[in-house]
Amino acid sequence: MILRLGFFLLFMHQLFVSDVFASAKVKARCYSTEVTTKNCRITYPPYTLQLSEKKITVHDGVWRSIFDFPLINENSQWHKVEFQKKKDLYFLNIYAWDPPKKESEIQSLKWYLFQVKSKKSHLITEQTVWKRYLKEEALGKVLPNKNKKVKKRFGYEPKVKHSFSVNKNNIHWQSGFNKGDVHGL
Repeated sequence: MILRLGFFLLFMHQLFVSDVFASAKVKARCYSTEVTTKNCRITYPPYTLQLSEKKITVHDGVWRSIFDFPLINENSQWHKVEFQKKKDLYFLNIYAWDPPKKESEIQSLKWYLFQVKSKKSHLITEQTVWKRYLKEEALGKVLPNKNKKVKKRFGYEPKVKHSFSVNKNNIHWQSGFNKGDVHGL
């Protein structure tokens, strides 16, 4: 009787523990409000990532590593952040607009691809995948003597196709005519 009770309790414990891990929620990208505030938490078991304007923290349940956010500038603007798994490897894609360049007001959307590991994550590539420039448009009818009402909008150049793939022992990335491989994973 006691033996049966012991097995039953062990079974219930295993069922409860596996159920807790199975119900861990996956959040593989930052929502628009998080992108705007530059503060995001990503959960993709076994990893939990906390991204802020200056640091990225990776926690796998045992190890915690901290590294600098690629664009540490208050004038930079996050565009998109997403986490992916490809062939048992984990990757963090960060897209961020760099600050405007002087008078031309041209900004570049940078793509940062990180391979995430328990003890150390490393940058695989940093590429410019899109450019935008500030343009002003006149609004409505304006009398010649009056000040013009101007609305500022962005004009965009064509996006650069970019991607990455994982093969047997390497990561291959491509952005426009630029490409590269990282060997020995």
